[in-house]
Amino acid sequence: MAKDSGFPEPPDVKQKNSFDLRLAVALHSEMRISPAEAASGDIWAFLALIVLPDVAHWRYPKPPGDRVLGSDLTRHVLGRMWWRAQLVYAPADSDPYTALHVLGEAAFDQIYARRAALGGSPHLIQSILRTWKQMNFAGPDLTERDVLRDFLKRLLRLAPFVVFEALDSRALDEELLAIAKETVIGYLSFGGRVPATEVESRAAQVFVSAMA
Repeated sequence: MAKDSGFPEPPDVKQKNSFDLRLAVALHSEMRISPAEAASGDIWAFLALIVLPDVAHWRYPKPPGDRVLGSDLTRHVLGRMWWRAQLVYAPADSDPYTALHVLGEAAFDQIYARRAALGGSPHLIQSILRTWKQMNFAGPDLTERDVLRDFLKRLLRLAPFVVFEALDSRALDEELLAIAKETVIGYLSFGGRVPATEVESRAAQVFVSAMA
């Protein structure tokens, strides 16, 4: 996979993204380890430093320690991709890893960084991704990263009062879609990003696929 992405030559952004996504699927489907095992930094340190040091260095030249040592699995060259696949894995789907393509790494990291309250639940993560697939961020007045940040803040405020795992997929999707709509309207309204008379119509454009 590394060779397909240009190894040993330095990869460009597209090659990095392609490698990471293929890596996530390969690690998760082939290693056959449990989340408890995957939470061990020693496993990932061994893979990055003993088994695949050349690939780890190629993906992150002169890496800081947490990219290879397993001290922070949200940043580990290999471990972070296993966990990304784990959180989106939908075994009932024809392609159980298709949700890997919904969010970029920076956006997904926003979710995983809040794993203590949100990121540890595949049920919730998959619903977030289904919600995000219904949104269109075209236009200069809306940035996906900022909307996601505000959306996650709203979820965190709601978390003490709602047991997300107790909701079935349909009910959870409806709840998150409503929160996403509130988020977009609030974001567009703040600071006069969009004239007050245009907020509702602009927000509706974001959720065209949800209303179709």
